[in-house]
Amino acid sequence: MELKKIMKISDRDVYHATLSTRSSRLMDIFFKIDDLLESYIDKEGIFTWKQTKRLRGGKYRADRETVYDQLNHHAYYEEKKIDIPYYVQDSLSSFYYLRTMELRKGDIITLDANDDGKNYLVEVKVMSIEPVSTPWRKVEALKTEVVWKREGKPEGENSLVWFTNDEKKIPVKIEKGNRIGTVTMVLQKAKF
Repeated sequence: MELKKIMKISDRDVYHATLSTRSSRLMDIFFKIDDLLESYIDKEGIFTWKQTKRLRGGKYRADRETVYDQLNHHAYYEEKKIDIPYYVQDSLSSFYYLRTMELRKGDIITLDANDDGKNYLVEVKVMSIEPVSTPWRKVEALKTEVVWKREGKPEGENSLVWFTNDEKKIPVKIEKGNRIGTVTMVLQKAKF
């Protein structure tokens, strides 16, 4: 995850945030992953204005874009207009939004999100505090379970996300299940 620069969208200052996911060299032999998500997040309100995805996994290739009209509560995805909740998040901006909140063991936070033209209610449960080792450093982390719900029912596999247990709440580890197993992403380095 990286904040690139501050830009303007709809006369608002926005953070240009990116998330790059790459498989390890060993995993590349079996299934190479090279994804890039970009989100344009309102600097003041911490909600999304736009998200782009460049997805590359094995032979799968997709490029997607969602533009959010937060003033009129619409999103535009693949030439479709979708009604969205007030101050909806996308899959990347939701991380930054959560980082602004005070998180404690036992908390359950809900937020509205939109991803690939669909609206979700995202439930984040702060499960425990535990040590996590990364190439960056060993940290005390808040372990959270993230459940994306559509029409009240969980959709897809749940994710586990570990945030540093400090004021920065840096996501240092993510585990996401899929059809072939579990993908684990670990923070490699951090600069401030």
